[in-house]
Amino acid sequence: MDVCIENWIRTVETLTDEDGESLLSNFPDDCHESHDLLMNRINEFVQVRTVPSQRIINKLQDHIIDDVLLVGVNKIVTTWSVSTVTPEAQRSQHDLTDKLLDKIHFLVAMHIAMLNSKKWKDLHHSIYTVINNVFLEIITLIEKYPHHPSDFVKTVIHLMIKSYISNFCCNILVKMLQRDFGRVPVDLFVPTMRRLGMLDVLDNQWNMFGAWDQICLELRKHARTDLHFDYNTNADEILVEKSMLWRSSRNSLRCRNMMKSNAGIFERVGAPEQAFQYFSKCSVMACSNIETEKKPHSIRCKKCWYYHFCSKPCERYANLQKIHDCNLTPPDKVQVIKNETESYLGLKGDNDDNYKKRCNEICNFCSAKKIDLPKCLLLSCSRCKKVSYCSLSCQKWDWPVHKQTCSKF
Repeated sequence: MDVCIENWIRTVETLTDEDGESLLSNFPDDCHESHDLLMNRINEFVQVRTVPSQRIINKLQDHIIDDVLLVGVNKIVTTWSVSTVTPEAQRSQHDLTDKLLDKIHFLVAMHIAMLNSKKWKDLHHSIYTVINNVFLEIITLIEKYPHHPSDFVKTVIHLMIKSYISNFCCNILVKMLQRDFGRVPVDLFVPTMRRLGMLDVLDNQWNMFGAWDQICLELRKHARTDLHFDYNTNADEILVEKSMLWRSSRNSLRCRNMMKSNAGIFERVGAPEQAFQYFSKCSVMACSNIETEKKPHSIRCKKCWYYHFCSKPCERYANLQKIHDCNLTPPDKVQVIKNETESYLGLKGDNDDNYKKRCNEICNFCSAKKIDLPKCLLLSCSRCKKVSYCSLSCQKWDWPVHKQTCSKF
């Protein structure tokens, strides 16, 4: 017996509890009765109402991508593409994306039920392929809506989509790694997960399992015993370093958010030290841009020294979200953060004027110093005037990176 999977899913979406609340909204929480009720429906669908077929698996893939993933992304784009976004429009967007994230819990649970079923054994690899295909579609979407260093609207859309997609990925990843499959095809998943990780959408906080090295440990636990993926490649080393930094920075920003909403508690127990440490990631939570000594962020608060931003759009977004709050940093901590910043960026002992001029005294690509050049000449970027180059070749080689932060002022 075969059924129309789209109609069956839509029927499940209409189910409510005694209070009229959607059962799907409580499904992620195992403590609610909705979990058992919906799992019973899933198991009945998988074990009784369907005959295993590739068509059903394909339909599930189409439903996840077209009716969940793309619907959420399109809602974000249409909401934030207008000149003025009303509070009602923002609430509508958040309500829809929350419902879609609840739904993905349910749809992933269907895949897990199929992987638990001997009845579907011959199609298990196809089910894994569907999950990987969803990940690949996510990569396409996040690359379609990148961070834009000079366009506020495009940057907000990027940050909103990234937050939605990161939760989407995390929901799938948790379901995959919280059970003992014993047959996870890591050769299929790991290359895709590396790309998701480098795009910083595999886990929105890098806290569910930890940084990339901890996720790799979880994958090893669940990999087939006859298959071992190659860890410690160049990609893994870079991803471990980046993900650890993203995680630490976001933990620090989260501590600051809690300090604002629970001031009384922190007055009694004291604020965590990580809330007063320098982190090289942009101070917008979802942004993943990292500054280096060679490419410092152009915008930095010289009052608290904690907040710095990779671009004007990120600074504007932080102001709208009331992220930047200098009052959270006591005077004695300001000097600590300032010292850490100067040490990391190689600015120790520089005054503010020297800091402003620094980028015009060294080639932004090869790091040749102006004083060491035969003609003592560095050419400033004609667009942003904030970085300089010792030759046109260096400017050309550096453009793929510099264009991410280059903007008109």
